[in-house]
Amino acid sequence: MRRSGLVVVVLSSLACSEPASIDIQPERPLIGSKTETLQLRATVKDKNGKVLSQVPVTWASMTPTMANVDTSGNVTAVTSGTATILARAGQASKEVDVIVSLAKRIAFDPDKPLLMMGITKAFKVTVYNDRDQPLIAGELRWSTSDPKIFTVDKFGNVKTLEEGTAILTVHALGIEGKNEITVKHEELHEDGSLSQ
Repeated sequence: MRRSGLVVVVLSSLACSEPASIDIQPERPLIGSKTETLQLRATVKDKNGKVLSQVPVTWASMTPTMANVDTSGNVTAVTSGTATILARAGQASKEVDVIVSLAKRIAFDPDKPLLMMGITKAFKVTVYNDRDQPLIAGELRWSTSDPKIFTVDKFGNVKTLEEGTAILTVHALGIEGKNEITVKHEELHEDGSLSQ
């Protein structure tokens, strides 16, 4: 009878140590570049919530056209979209959606303008992904190739100073965009109007 009881206890213990659930971190993963690698971390638990640290986890991409994953849970991007990554441990499994957002180009407004000297002009940009869809640009970093011709502040406001041509550059989401700006004197016409 004692042996039978021992067997029951051992079997019950083994059942409790079976993988029952998987938690994946981060919960809302995002990849913003093809050169970026996202590390997914899986925590395997039994039915009582105990962490099973020695249980191996296998990874698979359910959408390899969007992203791939290696045996260690490292995800790399292929194209913009939502990639589904599957983690499996024993009979337990968990899927997580990875947002892939790959910035490809930056469009300026206005584009390649001719500006008069002594004015301040606000520039705006739109960042597009590799599917030509607009993205939320986030923080922008502006610069000028020649601060003698024009300067630019952190908001994209260009102040023209001298005649000439210089490049306005903006960095956003890991890429850069360039915009050629020409600055000229204003001309006084016989009717008293000014033009570039």
